[in-house]
Amino acid sequence: MLIASRDITEKKKYEEQRIKSDRLDSLGIMAGGIAHDFNNLITVVLGNVSLLRLGDKFSNEDQAKLEAIENASKRARDLTLQLLTFSKGGTPNLKEIVQIDGIIEQAADLALSGSKIKYKLNYSKDTWNISADTSQISQVFSNLIINSKQAMSGRGNIEIYLINEEKADTTNGGSKKKYVQITIKDEGEGIEPELINKIFDPYFTTKKTGTGLGLANCYTIIKNHGGFIEVESEVGKYTKFHVYLPAIVKENASINNDNQTLLTNQNNNQQDCKQKSV
Repeated sequence: MLIASRDITEKKKYEEQRIKSDRLDSLGIMAGGIAHDFNNLITVVLGNVSLLRLGDKFSNEDQAKLEAIENASKRARDLTLQLLTFSKGGTPNLKEIVQIDGIIEQAADLALSGSKIKYKLNYSKDTWNISADTSQISQVFSNLIINSKQAMSGRGNIEIYLINEEKADTTNGGSKKKYVQITIKDEGEGIEPELINKIFDPYFTTKKTGTGLGLANCYTIIKNHGGFIEVESEVGKYTKFHVYLPAIVKENASINNDNQTLLTNQNNNQQDCKQKSV
């Protein structure tokens, strides 16, 4: 008797990524047309409200109502911009070689400002650089950290790790490439197993006030930077987002190992202080 076996795990991941990508592309075309027209309408509303507020013939009560209209219109405009970003597939506008730790640190500081959540950013001094549109990549990590913050109901810790990694590219047939792996782990409520494969779908959300576009935008931006995202979660304990971005590797550079020293940047929002040590 002859038994042959073959591990098709990576092949299945590649197929799942391809199907998800095709679905997002189709929805993006439709969303783009709607968002473009809606953005034009919102621009007209904002322009006219601004002109009305310049006058002095309205009472304070009327001015307050105009301000409320203007604020609501601005929120609608922000939503439209998210739709436009999604419809364009997160295409990078201006890529440059950058150190990812600084981008993540800034995104975490802004996302957690005013909250009681602490974060630790752990990375090696030899972490590889990436080529990225800084604005878009910053948006990705802001969304992911805000997502973690909301999952923890305002309290807890977020661990962020940067690791040099050589891994099969699940979006391109499984060939191995060098990446910077960014892992964001929260202590939140976790994600139900049946929902894991849906969280990056446009308009899917479990939050009452959510739009369902944040994670969809993260997925498309990372995909168009040549990377991918993986998620693991245990209900009631944690969620981990693993983001892989193609690395810019210097000659003779090697992959990090467990013996390398990590730099830790700890943000304490309660004490409003930072510590960086080796």
